[in-house]
Amino acid sequence: MHQRRPGAGTCHWGWWPDRAGNGLAGYLVSPALLGLALGNISLAPAHAAPRQVILLRHGDKVESGDGNYNLSINGFLRAINLARLIPACFGPPTHIRTFFLNPVSSKNARSYQSAVPLRVATGINISIAQVSRDDSFLDGQELLRQPAYRNGNVVLFWEHRRMPELARGLGWPSMPTIGPMEFDQIFVLRYETPGAPPQVESLSQEKLFQTACFRHSHSPLPPVPLPTGEAAPSLGAWNSTAALMQIQSECSAWIGVDRDSDLPVC
Repeated sequence: MHQRRPGAGTCHWGWWPDRAGNGLAGYLVSPALLGLALGNISLAPAHAAPRQVILLRHGDKVESGDGNYNLSINGFLRAINLARLIPACFGPPTHIRTFFLNPVSSKNARSYQSAVPLRVATGINISIAQVSRDDSFLDGQELLRQPAYRNGNVVLFWEHRRMPELARGLGWPSMPTIGPMEFDQIFVLRYETPGAPPQVESLSQEKLFQTACFRHSHSPLPPVPLPTGEAAPSLGAWNSTAALMQIQSECSAWIGVDRDSDLPVC
């Protein structure tokens, strides 16, 4: 019998007794199938991990009022500023993904709403993680396995209670819990070594909004006031002296405030 010398990608002959126990029957086994049978080869494609994952909680919510699943005005301001900041300071995203959104009741709408300005600014479509409500861990694992995300720059807007579970699926098992009214953090996971845990950096959005990459960013979105830690401002806050000074410092050509809408015009 001729035997092929074992090597990468080769198949190997073996023998076992036939059903009657009287002779030998041949079989052909590939290394991949043998490894899968022994449990030491993963079905995940090699080196399929993204280059970087940016993990954020959705923007600020209204403090009171059951059934209001939308961003507060402060949360909407945060979302717009993040859409200006992320491409300028972390590179343009290749994927934008959000926590589950109930299409009937709009429950969990804030994650999707937070992603919309970034979609508008970059042209990247938003995908909704349908299984994330029940298993965010699985969604994190799938993100590391799918070839579509390979070497990508993925931005995730999530529900705060499910974020540690998602982070565990992304290879970061020690993410701290997020408080009910904490919205300032941004977590950057960098996958520099294939198969190794990500390098994690926890940053403050408030501090990032003061950096040069944000201040000098060029975005199709208009500059808006920065979010604050106080109660959500009303539309009348656009006319406050502080807000106007903020916008004026951001605008390249300052005109003023539209009398009909009370909105700033650059």
